Amino acid sequence: MAFLHQMLQQAIEVEMPQEMAWLDGYDQATTALEQRFDLPKKDIAALVRMAWGNGGHLSKHRRKQYAHLPDSVLDEVETVVRQAFPP
Repeated sequence: MAFLHQMLQQAIEVEMPQEMAWLDGYDQATTALEQRFDLPKKDIAALVRMAWGNGGHLSKHRRKQYAHLPDSVLDEVETVVRQAFPP
């Protein structure tokens, strides 16, 4: 029973706040990018997740994948993601 209590405490005190912070950052980033650029929501969502997963930067591979977008747009994605997910 103590183990279950410890797991619940961990979920409530650590994991849920971390998840809520991530969701807040994701919402902030996607909303900002949707307001600035006329891109499909699925592309914005993918770009945010990719930049977040790489420390706020898009890899060279991902930049090639989105080569149809100007570098200034991809740079802005990185900036917005870094602001939405502070270290």
